[in-house]
Amino acid sequence: MSIVEDPEYKRLYNTVMHIYNVSLKNNKGYENVKNLIQNIVDYFEFIIEYFLNKFLEEKKIEEIPEESMKKYKLFLEKIENPKIVEILSNYPKLKKYSKSEIIISNEFRKNMLIKFRSLNYEETVDIKFFKSIIENIRSLNEELKNI
Repeated sequence: MSIVEDPEYKRLYNTVMHIYNVSLKNNKGYENVKNLIQNIVDYFEFIIEYFLNKFLEEKKIEEIPEESMKKYKLFLEKIENPKIVEILSNYPKLKKYSKSEIIISNEFRKNMLIKFRSLNYEETVDIKFFKSIIENIRSLNEELKNI
């Protein structure tokens, strides 16, 4: 069974798409933004875990680390598809955002700004950032169908 046939993969993919295409477009509130980020992180983590398990079965790795960023780094070392690597390059940033304070301005406009703040950083992105990630996820889904 390929990853795109996995029921959990389908659920995660469909949830991310639904939150972006329906929930976020109809109500750009804090909860929807936080929900979108967490679901994208969960989706990326599922992909990373899937491939690490596959590498473990193929004896390409000896063990799967416990920590998510170590898993991500090992995944990057072992995956041979540059398109997948490129698309998942936003994972560390999104993981950081998922643990940050979120402040939204221009909530009901197309130029909504989302500020992420923590003790040691502050970063602002616009809604186009999430649009590009969603487009990347769509192309990743197509890429994964060919693996």
